Amino acid sequence: MTLRHIALVLAAPFLLFAAGCSEDATSEAPQKPMTETQAIATRPLCIGRFLIDVPADAKVVWTSTDTHAAGEIAAPIASDERGFQRLMTRTETELRAQTHYEETTRFKEVMAPDQTSRVFVYRGDPIDTTGFQLDGYVLKGQTVFKVRGFANNDLLDRAKSRVSNGLKNIKPRDTWTIPTEPGFCFDGGFLPGGDGGFEVTGVQLTFKAYPGLMIALETQTNEQGAFAGPDLIARTEQGQGILDPGQRATMVRKDARKSVSGRVGQEVMMKRQIDGALRLVGYLQIDAEPGRTDAPSIAFSLGLTPSDNVAGRIAPDADAEVIELWDTITQSLRLRPGAV
Repeated sequence: MTLRHIALVLAAPFLLFAAGCSEDATSEAPQKPMTETQAIATRPLCIGRFLIDVPADAKVVWTSTDTHAAGEIAAPIASDERGFQRLMTRTETELRAQTHYEETTRFKEVMAPDQTSRVFVYRGDPIDTTGFQLDGYVLKGQTVFKVRGFANNDLLDRAKSRVSNGLKNIKPRDTWTIPTEPGFCFDGGFLPGGDGGFEVTGVQLTFKAYPGLMIALETQTNEQGAFAGPDLIARTEQGQGILDPGQRATMVRKDARKSVSGRVGQEVMMKRQIDGALRLVGYLQIDAEPGRTDAPSIAFSLGLTPSDNVAGRIAPDADAEVIELWDTITQSLRLRPGAV
């Protein structure tokens, strides 16, 4: 999900990000300044070129990465060399068997720079004749990384070079390891480079202590700065305005000048009680500074869904606990040292 998609989601009334994220606070609840010692024990997590502090038991449940320097990077999978070769044989066999309406087969070619990397080139669907899908695979250590790309016919050579270079440059990385050189973190890996141009990444986190709670962060560089259309607060109010009064959430935070790591954005939070259970939803959005890899669009999302709150383990009045967690994570956002 890209930031542009989040902007569309926020236009809908009281929707929860993905499976539902969490967070809320009363409007009177003071935020903890970044200089104040937090009560929550945390450790840093690298996302793109940024760090956030998250509880030690936080779990990464979804990740998405796309960069100009490589392509769309899928979640890595564990494998040995024998498993990698079996995967490559199966992938090629399946692609060669897929038919095309005009060209007999969707399969075009497979590139094999070495024994542990492959790039498959094929038509994106059974009738398209204007472009190609590229799926690149590389085995590094005990991990297989996949990079996807797409190119029109006349740009195919450039796309093959991009995907191949991405496969070559990717480095395996434990999710909790913080790199010290310029580059871009994704779950399980690292892509070196001081300025990757277009970059987008996203991650969703769940927490053992808070069933049904999810907090997500997405970043995206762009050349335009703010996206056209209503801002976050206006979209939220428009969405609430079309609901019947009894269905509207209570607005517990609305900040048009939210400051995070020296940048200013907007923040909203809402809550409802549903059958005695607490539902929270919140968003924090900062527009990109055009052309700056170190100042991309930032979008935090959170929600707590009663249906996922196992056995009602989160109390209906747990607003303060959840808002403390939200503030701890969002206010910890900073550029990773050496990232650019």
